[in-house]
Amino acid sequence: MNDIALLDATAQAELVRNKQVKPIELLEAAIERIERINPQINAVVTPMYDIARKTAESSLPDGPFRACRF
Repeated sequence: MNDIALLDATAQAELVRNKQVKPIELLEAAIERIERINPQINAVVTPMYDIARKTAESSLPDGPFRACRF
């Protein structure tokens, strides 16, 4: 996968549903993109990556970004 952070949310959710990526992988791709681009645009003022990682690795609520347990 080239850059999953460039996919729209529907495509990302489908990757999670099909167990092609884990939610934490989506998060890490987003963080990498933020770190690469944010110095130029300063859109993320308070990065909260540790909280985001804890949330992504925890038991996520039912929704499009939670992998099915079959």
